[in-house]
Amino acid sequence: MAAAAAKKQEKHKQAAPPPRVEVHVFGHVLGARLETTTLGYAAHALGLSTSAALCSYRLAAGKGWALGKGAVAGTSHTDCPATEPGAFLWEQPFDASFVGCVLDGWPRMELEVRTVDAHGRSELAGYAYHHVPSAAGTHVLRCRIWRPQGTLVDRLSTFFLGAPPQLKEQALIYGQHGSARSLSRSNGRDRIVSVSGGEVYVAISVTMRELPPAGPEEGSGLDDQPMAVASATA
Repeated sequence: MAAAAAKKQEKHKQAAPPPRVEVHVFGHVLGARLETTTLGYAAHALGLSTSAALCSYRLAAGKGWALGKGAVAGTSHTDCPATEPGAFLWEQPFDASFVGCVLDGWPRMELEVRTVDAHGRSELAGYAYHHVPSAAGTHVLRCRIWRPQGTLVDRLSTFFLGAPPQLKEQALIYGQHGSARSLSRSNGRDRIVSVSGGEVYVAISVTMRELPPAGPEEGSGLDDQPMAVASATA
């Protein structure tokens, strides 16, 4: 009888859900510095290169995490620098919290930068992403911008006209938590040849607090939410 009671107690311990943690992230997408190659050599020489840029952001988390409060996506204004070409200032605020109980699928920030030329044509400058720091405090993130290189025809078009190629499948751009088709440009699976496009700077503050355990129905993940589409013009 004592053995049965001990077995029941052990089963209860195993079934108990793990404690949860609330991760609150807030700050600003400060701006970016784009490389000249992103703008197209010939277009830049002819004075037809980009005159403005904007940035879309998305805060994502994997299964086991749920949105607590706030907005997970947004788009900055279109900045038109008057002095230094290629340097853009947005100061786009963000504020959201996530609740989860696993390290896998830790929240991250996904970014897409688009340029706008003098004629209002919007083109991809590149993608970037960075995991939310796991240490509480204020951090400044430098997110490297990249974009797919494309075929020889794509490269010639980018050289003379700008118009770089874009990726349609989001899992190949940023990866998907817990998926075999995660972004893996470095290990050969779903390999993508890419080129650098500059850096995005993000000032982010992180706070954490422990929450009581919850049922298994909590935390469906945020990977399936679409990213805000940048459609603004200069």
